[in-house]
Amino acid sequence: MFVMGALLLSSNVLSLAQFKNQYAIGVAFTPEWQLGQHATDLIGGADYDFKAFSPSFGITAEGQFDKHSGVELGVFYRASRYHITSILIGAPSSTFVDQNRSDDYLSLRLAYKFYSEVLNFKVGFMGDFGAKDNLQKENLFGANFTVSKDITLYKGLILEPEIRYTLAIDAEKENLIGIRRDSGPLNFLGGGVKLKYRF
Repeated sequence: MFVMGALLLSSNVLSLAQFKNQYAIGVAFTPEWQLGQHATDLIGGADYDFKAFSPSFGITAEGQFDKHSGVELGVFYRASRYHITSILIGAPSSTFVDQNRSDDYLSLRLAYKFYSEVLNFKVGFMGDFGAKDNLQKENLFGANFTVSKDITLYKGLILEPEIRYTLAIDAEKENLIGIRRDSGPLNFLGGGVKLKYRF
């Protein structure tokens, strides 16, 4: 038993010693859809339902330091395009108003990545920093969960499609015009595709 344990340990150490660190840089597109959100106008007495589409474009850098583990960094531009259905509450009846809005964010992402021959798994943190002229004056912070697959196109050129879920909270519950979001996290579900070069 002792000999078998020693052989297994030495085999693992040899495997780690033989692994050569790998690095990759890439460009990515990650569209997400917000899963329902409600808000209340503290001034005008209106209720709002948000339906947001958030495409992100960015660059990534990753390093794989053993057979299964690595880290990934990303800098993205995220455009939040959302539709607001407003219910203006009044007497004798309420009025429905539809609006299309757009906000812009700088998104920074850091994640631990688990590699396998079948699928890759990633869990990380994100921070979205809103532009000064956004209607929704919040910065978002949260976690990303991603499942992806490496598809080799040519030598070090790799296509990596993914499915992702983001759970976030906003630093500001109320914007400058008195619209206050309901408490609770924000949920986003989407996909994405990354084109990267590994070296």
